[in-house]
Amino acid sequence: MHSYLIKKNLKKISRMTAIGTITASLLFNTVPVLGQLEPENSAEDNEAITPDQEQVTPTQEDNTPSYEQGEDSLIQTTQSSCDGEAVVGRFRRVGSGASFSFNGREVELQNESLLDTYSRAEIKSGWRSGDQVWVDRSYKRYDLTDSGIKSNADAESQGWKQCGPFSGKRTQSVNNSVHAARACARIDGVSKCGKWYLD
Repeated sequence: MHSYLIKKNLKKISRMTAIGTITASLLFNTVPVLGQLEPENSAEDNEAITPDQEQVTPTQEDNTPSYEQGEDSLIQTTQSSCDGEAVVGRFRRVGSGASFSFNGREVELQNESLLDTYSRAEIKSGWRSGDQVWVDRSYKRYDLTDSGIKSNADAESQGWKQCGPFSGKRTQSVNNSVHAARACARIDGVSKCGKWYLD
């Protein structure tokens, strides 16, 4: 796994002439696929996510397994299932059905576009108290050269894990370099997810 990520990271570093020092903790990143991304509209999206911010306040049920979206053997659900906390970077909206409108809310799957390793979910507009948002990440590993929207059958074939849910507007992050990710929300007791996306 590490050798694959290192190879992909080296390709990426060679293309990034404007980046200064890259710390050792960020060496396992991937080549960006920006064709399906749409620019964000707010400078606040570039801020680091910290546990004391409202956006990432977990609900009481974050440490309780949930199996709402699949068979018990296929899904693991806790806040600890997130891959990155307080990830700093420039997150941009993923289009092509990975982001969606639902009950007056705009729910986005967002990809970190600088080092291109993480994805998160956010209720971008219309958020109300009681809303919940989370991001799923497939257990299936894809080839390093693969990218784009994936079918439910394909992405869910080996199960998936759920980062969240969160009671704020924004989730923590999952690694989507060789795994597909999707944004989900529960609004007024009804859950909906966008399409699976592999960066």
